[in-house]
Amino acid sequence: TRDTPRKMPRLYVDRIWYATTMRNWVMGAMILPMLWCTLSTSSALAQETAVVLNFEGPGNRRVRNYVVRGVQRHIDLLPVRRAESAASSAGVEIDTRDGMAAAAAETGASILIGGSVSGRGRRARLSLRAYDNRGVEVASAESSAAPGRAGRRSVAAASRQLLEQAQSNISSRAEEQEERESWREEV
Repeated sequence: TRDTPRKMPRLYVDRIWYATTMRNWVMGAMILPMLWCTLSTSSALAQETAVVLNFEGPGNRRVRNYVVRGVQRHIDLLPVRRAESAASSAGVEIDTRDGMAAAAAETGASILIGGSVSGRGRRARLSLRAYDNRGVEVASAESSAAPGRAGRRSVAAASRQLLEQAQSNISSRAEEQEERESWREEV
């Protein structure tokens, strides 16, 4: 009777279980410290937060979602409603410099990303702008905003480039400010 499965001896099954369990423990002991270091490093780097504001123009919601998807892995994002309510409680519009400063102060955002869409279909263009926590423009980028996969990729790449440029400009401005302050203290 070849169709009936052969029973394995109990000792053989116990050895497989023991080897598998030991391998899991060893792998876990090796991976857990690396995972802990990675998570602690990423949480230290992810202290910056951003808000992707609502965009203007045709297809603005679709393109804003592309931007959110493009930057969400690179920085912590805050809800736009929270920023809008912070600006309105200060009595200013979110798309003004004072509104952005109020929203950033209330939410703790270090970067605010805004933009506008012009054109429709394949000719749609996106103009992105990044602002610091005082409402000062620190970076800008342009991209195709065409619907479909190519448009999504183009917008995601432009938004990541904008974010990197903004972070670089903000950090260099902070270093310049520290330099000025240390120079003033020396004099």
